[in-house]
Amino acid sequence: MGRRLHQVCAYHTIFKNTPGGGQAGADGAEEGTAAQVAEEARGVKGTLLLKEIGLTLRLGLYDFERIETRRVPVDITREGLLMKNGVPVVDYSELTSMLESSLKKEYLYIEELACHILELLDERWPGGWKVTVHKIQPPVNPKMTCASVTVESR
Repeated sequence: MGRRLHQVCAYHTIFKNTPGGGQAGADGAEEGTAAQVAEEARGVKGTLLLKEIGLTLRLGLYDFERIETRRVPVDITREGLLMKNGVPVVDYSELTSMLESSLKKEYLYIEELACHILELLDERWPGGWKVTVHKIQPPVNPKMTCASVTVESR
């Protein structure tokens, strides 16, 4: 048994024992290996988690909550196709830039903000999204550290 190079996704490479003494590397690769690698990289499914994206905006029902902007942490998850033809389906930079430019600067409710984010994501990359918006130290009695809401696409 030899070893041949086997590429997983587009980023990770592992060595795999092969019958017939195939060798690692491009020179020793057996016929069909490139096609197999391309097929595997064509449609990689999984879970993408973008944790605590820090949006800066006005948020709150009461006027005093919206006097100044605040940092609003947002978690975004996507289940489904993550890689296609060796390239990530979702570009993090494009996603965060889109949120920054498309969101209103003021929301009354975390539910309203979460639904708006979900709409934007589903328009650009349809399906599989889950959005969680956190409101740090909401003005309630007794005190709490955070209120959160999660919305999902169908």
